[in-house]
Amino acid sequence: MINKFCVFWAFALIIFNSSAQEEQDTTQQYIPIVEIPKYLEKTNAITNEADLLRIIPQELFDIEEYVIDQSESYDAKYSMLVENAMTYNLSKLDTEKREWESLINTLNENSKLLTTYIEKLRNKIDQVDSEMQLWLSTQEYIVEEETPVEVSDMVSEAIKKLQNSDQSLQLSQSEALKIQAKLTPLFTQANEAMRLIESNREIFLRSIWTKDEVYFWDMKSDTAKAPLFKHIRSSTSNYAKNAVEFIQTNESFNLVFLLFFIFCFGYLLMLKKNRKKIIEKYQNEEHLNLLLKYPFSTTLILTLVFTTLIFDLPESMIRAYSLLILIPVGELIYGMAEKHKWAHLSVFVTSLFLLDLHAFIQGSNAERAYTLILAILTAIGMFILLRTKGNYKLIAYKKKIFIRIAIDIFFVLSVLSIIFNVIGRYGLSEILIVGTISSFELAVIYFIGVFLTTHIISILLVASPLERSNIIKNNHGKIIARLIKILTIGAITLWVFKTLGLFKIQDYVIDSLITLFNTEIRAGNVGVSLADIFAFFFTIMLSIWISRFVRFFLEEEIYARNERESRSRGAILLIIRYSFITLGIVFAFAAAGIELDKITVLIGALGVGIGFGLQNFFNNLVSGIILAVERPMQIGDIVEVQELLGTVMDIGFRASTIRTFDGSEVVVPNGDITSSKFINWTLSDKKRRLKVDLRVSYDTDPDKVMELLHKVAESTEIILSNPPPIVRFVRYGESSLEFQLLFWISRFDNGFSSGTEVTKKVYDEITKAGIKIPYPKSDIYIHEKPKKKKS
Repeated sequence: MINKFCVFWAFALIIFNSSAQEEQDTTQQYIPIVEIPKYLEKTNAITNEADLLRIIPQELFDIEEYVIDQSESYDAKYSMLVENAMTYNLSKLDTEKREWESLINTLNENSKLLTTYIEKLRNKIDQVDSEMQLWLSTQEYIVEEETPVEVSDMVSEAIKKLQNSDQSLQLSQSEALKIQAKLTPLFTQANEAMRLIESNREIFLRSIWTKDEVYFWDMKSDTAKAPLFKHIRSSTSNYAKNAVEFIQTNESFNLVFLLFFIFCFGYLLMLKKNRKKIIEKYQNEEHLNLLLKYPFSTTLILTLVFTTLIFDLPESMIRAYSLLILIPVGELIYGMAEKHKWAHLSVFVTSLFLLDLHAFIQGSNAERAYTLILAILTAIGMFILLRTKGNYKLIAYKKKIFIRIAIDIFFVLSVLSIIFNVIGRYGLSEILIVGTISSFELAVIYFIGVFLTTHIISILLVASPLERSNIIKNNHGKIIARLIKILTIGAITLWVFKTLGLFKIQDYVIDSLITLFNTEIRAGNVGVSLADIFAFFFTIMLSIWISRFVRFFLEEEIYARNERESRSRGAILLIIRYSFITLGIVFAFAAAGIELDKITVLIGALGVGIGFGLQNFFNNLVSGIILAVERPMQIGDIVEVQELLGTVMDIGFRASTIRTFDGSEVVVPNGDITSSKFINWTLSDKKRRLKVDLRVSYDTDPDKVMELLHKVAESTEIILSNPPPIVRFVRYGESSLEFQLLFWISRFDNGFSSGTEVTKKVYDEITKAGIKIPYPKSDIYIHEKPKKKKS
């Protein structure tokens, strides 16, 4: 027992000593002497990178300067917000919210820059420290080994460089952390301001229907007018200052705005220069004239709308845009109006200008009185538009109905705003009138934007290298109609989304829709929501749209240019349709959150019923696949199915469409094609053999007839020389000699006219030659009955 115990401890000591030796070896790593020059190059590279990184970027100092400049002004704004937040109306709260949101976004961007730089510094410091430990271990090793002085100097030089780099990086990190620390108070202040604003907005919206002011006739007049105008000047100055600051600090916005404006304006000037050539290609001269009459206004509107969509603009820029767009939109409204031009122009420009002025007026009584005047003028303006019956050029009759309905709604909302203002529901009154005018403004701008965009693209399609495309050449009208539809749907969707926000119900509507779409309807263990159903059908429809687009592109652009490839287009197109829709169904189940293994049981249960109830359908479906694989016919082939002769127009899933030569289109189930007698007259080519039968009298020389038929075949252009025509002496008829001319033509569909032409030429030639065509003769013999003898 003692011996076993001793053996165990001896074994344990051996393991402990070996592990301790390994640990000692790992902590005492060093660079081999022969590899010191190589490692020195690596260290120099690291120190050079550290020297570059330690230089704090100028943009970080700009952040520090920005924080210092903004802290004082935002301290004052925050103090004012804390004192007066309870008295702010909803419009003022939204303005404050946008300003503080803009500040938070700017601080987030700056914080990301600082965090990225600090992280790079930390990683480089760790790398330098690790490298320094390696060189320090090497220095201890070479002292013990008594290496040459040159090697010792190299090690000392490396350690010194690393120490200097580490010290510089530490200082840079300290400076960056100080800048980051300066952001924290402003960040905290902005978040607190947002919390206060959201709290007051929620309180305001909950009490929107309650009376928040005295009746209008009980309102006391303001005695001090100077503070109001002073506030207007102050607000105007602040908006201008913030707009200029945004432009100065957003290089990407300036670049996009400038490039888009230059491109559009230059393109319109080019169109104006080549107007005569473009009119020959572009059908609607009236639209072209309107675009080219106002190139600057058109460009400015498109640029403003485009930059609004891709940039999150602050309140100051929105106000600047609102004032800037007055002239170009007003100019186009004047040009588009058929009658009452000045009435339409005045309604838009006046309402928009007064709305912008409303943003600069803050003061209880003055603001309320101005809002009432604004609502009255808006109601009058909408009434004027109703009386003019929406007489605009370029607007289809069916669209005028929707415009009239929208103006009716705007008029009703304006009247309601007047009523609520008078009876003391000022908060609701302000929401209604500001939302009404802003929504009206957006509707006009979006409509004009859609009009300008569609017609600029339309002209671009017919006046550029794109016109060479078969798709553009053959389907220009359809493309523009579809483009107008897509842009109109997009503009209406965007307008509805913005309008909901203007009337302060956007969050409520979105939350309600999210709740509605995510609510599950459960049946046992299976649960499905409206969002799942929508995702399922949308995915299938998307796959169908994609398959149609691919088919359309191949037919119009690829196969139309290459006759050889077009031979197999029917099969390829059918396979593409099958593939896209099959993938669409699979992705639809995945999008709906339905696992395929869970529906296998259901598919199996339905299999028997499908087998009996839909056997003809699946027979035709499988036949369609056979047609796609074997390709016995293609689109454009002339086929004969049973007693039906015509051209194949479409090869579908369940059935194919054949257009007969009398103009009717017959839908033939694919099962009938694969299971019955089927003739394809143009499978390998479109050549067709025709024949002309000829009978002549017995006194005619056969050689002369055959020579004449050869002459007709050689002189007729539509008769192919390869295969050569054949003349046959068929037989001796009852009353004539029978001949036959066999010949080939290049196109099967010209068979009727070609046969008629050759037959007529044969007749003309035999008539000139004096050859007679015999008529059948019959001899009638009359036999007289013998008279009976009288008995």
